[in-house]
Amino acid sequence: MARVLVLGAGIGGLSAAIHARLKGHDVTVIEKSGSVGGKAVARVHKGYRLELGPSIVILVDIYRHIFQSAGRNPDDYLRFHQLDPVTRVYFQGREPFDIPAGREQALEELRSLFPVDAKSLDELFSSLDKAMPLIERTIFDHPLDQIWKFLNADLMKMGKWLPVRQKYKAFIDARFQSPILRAFLYGFPSYGGQSYHSVAPGALLIPYLMLNDGVWYPEGGIGAMPESLYRLAQDIGVQFLLEAEVQSFLIEGKRIAAVQTNQGSIPAEFVISNIDRITTENLLGRSQNPEPSYSYFTISIGIPKELEGLAHHNLFIPADFQAGFRQLYEANEPPRAPIIYLNAPSVTDDSSAPRGCSNLFVVVTVPSMRSSWTWKEIQAEYREKLLGEFEKYGIQLDPAEFEFEIVQTPETFATRDGNYLGSLYGPSQEERLFGMVPLRNYDERLANLAYCGASVQPGAGMPMAALSGKFATSRL
Repeated sequence: MARVLVLGAGIGGLSAAIHARLKGHDVTVIEKSGSVGGKAVARVHKGYRLELGPSIVILVDIYRHIFQSAGRNPDDYLRFHQLDPVTRVYFQGREPFDIPAGREQALEELRSLFPVDAKSLDELFSSLDKAMPLIERTIFDHPLDQIWKFLNADLMKMGKWLPVRQKYKAFIDARFQSPILRAFLYGFPSYGGQSYHSVAPGALLIPYLMLNDGVWYPEGGIGAMPESLYRLAQDIGVQFLLEAEVQSFLIEGKRIAAVQTNQGSIPAEFVISNIDRITTENLLGRSQNPEPSYSYFTISIGIPKELEGLAHHNLFIPADFQAGFRQLYEANEPPRAPIIYLNAPSVTDDSSAPRGCSNLFVVVTVPSMRSSWTWKEIQAEYREKLLGEFEKYGIQLDPAEFEFEIVQTPETFATRDGNYLGSLYGPSQEERLFGMVPLRNYDERLANLAYCGASVQPGAGMPMAALSGKFATSRL
């Protein structure tokens, strides 16, 4: 039995702690805040339950499998309900439409709305049907941390069904003519820290999984997900040290002997860091400074009235979305004509806001921190710009009516969460193997250090973070 320290209690760290404990190790999780969950933690403010991080839930079987691995009934800890519609889409100048739950219903609706692209939609989903089992046996099963692992037969077959040699935008533009479909698909590479000028076949999996497997919502909100993992971890004997911030490491030879925190030095035989990998390496004194990938600008709003016309998940697409993507992907600037995601959990969950009130979470993909300007300099002006965008779609958001407003920028994620330059996905695509494979889960210099979380394999998003925790324990 080894003494394992897990640094950070986000989804990845909680998963790592549980899997390490299930291997029989003595596990302690060190978390600098007073609660677990990382960006997925729920915060209650003025009677509203705020979800300030991830909000779209897919691949629920990955979470259920963690409880099953511990011999527990997942429903005793966490229950999910499928959302319908998957999302409501507002395109400037036309009536909003819903993408219904259920693959066939969703595709039927999309075919009727965009008949010129119906054949391409069917061909894309047919290809992804064939690619998905290969992905489950490789990318979702184990880390690809050595070149020889890419010689796997399933990975080589994947190239037949996924665009692994073609840039993402070129692939989309060659198959889809509708501006709305193009706009809908263009944004998905950024969810993994890539641009649409990269080779990003994995970006196609997100809309595929949303339509094929559904979009879900946990009872008790997003914060119930880390809380349920925390409860499981405690049930099986994982120890937690909260309000303990990592300050440095004691290195002996090629191993970490102890982790120094504000609560003292803690000896370790193995360390798994759920802190951003580049941030961890900087703590180790390696002075890493790669180009960061993307981040978010968010506004959480409480309004003491119900807003008409919203679904749980909403997407707002401006007519000049092409200009917004060029600013984001090519100029590395906050888009002036952004696609806006709006999460409104109060539409389906009465417990997320006081009765008769609206709980809103506005999200836009933006660059991380830059040396030529700071988010503090542009935050006020950009926030005003975003709130004004909703008038294009017939929705009035009057700040005079807000009970509260909380803004997050990349500087928030850097300061509060330890993300490298505020990036939510680690370094940019130029730093990745083949331009698309995230960083390794193990440290190349220290034999007893592994990593988990969105900055390493298999990539970004809560389900991938959960898998990364399992992957990290394979180094044990």
